[in-house]
Amino acid sequence: MCVIERASLAIGVDPTTIISNFPTVVCVGEALPFTSNLFDVAICFNVLDHVIEPKRATQEISRTLAPEGMFFLSTHVFPRYISKILDAISPPVDKPHPCHFSTFKVRLLLNMNGLSVVQSKTSGLDVNGIKAKLGRLMRVKKICIIAKKRT
Repeated sequence: MCVIERASLAIGVDPTTIISNFPTVVCVGEALPFTSNLFDVAICFNVLDHVIEPKRATQEISRTLAPEGMFFLSTHVFPRYISKILDAISPPVDKPHPCHFSTFKVRLLLNMNGLSVVQSKTSGLDVNGIKAKLGRLMRVKKICIIAKKRT
């Protein structure tokens, strides 16, 4: 059973209108319309590299988490030198991904916003075809992190 199924209340956040099995608020991650210290758990899977301001989105997630709340994060990471190159050429080349992370950058982002990494696992991509070949060429990995809000 997943965390969402056991939750007494689950609220999704999306900048577009979507159909979901639970209530969804249409907003951006950089400006969450929730009071501080509200949620026990925040889940952010394959989202952080799509937001315009990941630092601001992470600040908002931390702000809305209750003291010692848990944050589950999954995103793609690159070696540091590749992430810097991709960020420099991103708008015309990779418009859906305004930010490209290294493992170091993800951990720094969490730490700067009051979140301590409890567990972290990095693995290869689980896709096939041209996307997988390109990912392997660029040394893309997927990182899954469980972090806890510091009190």
